[in-house]
Amino acid sequence: MLPFYESWDSEFHAFEWTSSHSFLPHLHHELELMYVAQGSIDVEINFERQRLEAGDLAVILPHSVHAYDIPVPAPETVQLWGMVIAPSLTGDFAPHINGAAARHPFLTAAELEPAAVMSIEGMFHTHYGARPLVVRAYLQLLLACIWPTLAVAPSSDRQAEDMLFQVIQYMLEHYRQPLQAKDVAAQLGVSTSYLARIFSRRLHMSFNDYINRLRVQAAQDLLRSTDRPVTEVMLEVGFESQSTFNRAFREIYGVSPRVYRQQLEASKP
Repeated sequence: MLPFYESWDSEFHAFEWTSSHSFLPHLHHELELMYVAQGSIDVEINFERQRLEAGDLAVILPHSVHAYDIPVPAPETVQLWGMVIAPSLTGDFAPHINGAAARHPFLTAAELEPAAVMSIEGMFHTHYGARPLVVRAYLQLLLACIWPTLAVAPSSDRQAEDMLFQVIQYMLEHYRQPLQAKDVAAQLGVSTSYLARIFSRRLHMSFNDYINRLRVQAAQDLLRSTDRPVTEVMLEVGFESQSTFNRAFREIYGVSPRVYRQQLEASKP
C-alpha cells in the first residue's frame, strides 16, 4: 500500500504495518492519523521529526508534508495503525484544518485520554465494516479531546508551501514516467535552479535521489505483494536500467531486489 498522493475511492482508508516500511516526504488532501499500537516509528511532519513509541499518535493535517520510517530490520513487536480520512468526516472541525498546521502534531500516550484512545481503536476497527458515519462520530470525539494540545493555527509562508505541494504532487503522479529536472521545472513554471533549491533545502536530497527512491518504494511494494518478475517490476515503476535499479534498491534496503524477494519467501511460514 503506497500512501502517496492519491485519489482515494472512499472517505476513509485504514492500513496496518507490522514490518519495515520507509516513505519519503509526501502529502495529500486528507487528514492522516498514525497510531503506534506496538514498537516504535520515526515520523516527520512539516520537517519536524520525532520517534513515536507505543501509545503515541501523530496527527497529519491536510497538505502537510510528512514522511515515516520503520527501520530495517523491523522490531518483532512493531504494529502501526494508519488512517487516511477525508476532511468531510471531520464535521465541525473541517473549516479549521484546511490551510492550517498543528504546532504540536505529535501526542504521547500520556497526552491521550481514554476517550481519545477509544476513538482511535473504534475508527481503526470500524474500517472493516466501512461505516463513514461511525468514523465521523469517533473522529469528532478524538479531535475534541486533542484539539487544545494540537494547537492548530493558520499555516505561514503559504506561497512557498504551495510550490512544494505542487512539486511533490507532480512527482508522485508521474514518477513512473521518464522524468528530467528541466522538464518538471518547465511543467511547473519555475527555473531548474529553483527546483533544485526546493529539493536540497526542503527535501534534503537531489531530484534524482528523490525520483529513484519513489521508484524503489513502489518496487518494494510490488515485490512484497505480487509474484511478478523482477524485470517487470523494474519497468513498471519507471526504471529503464537493471544496474540503476539494483544500485538504488541496494542503497535503501542493503540487498538487490532478487535477494530481497528471496528473503521474503524464506520468511514465510
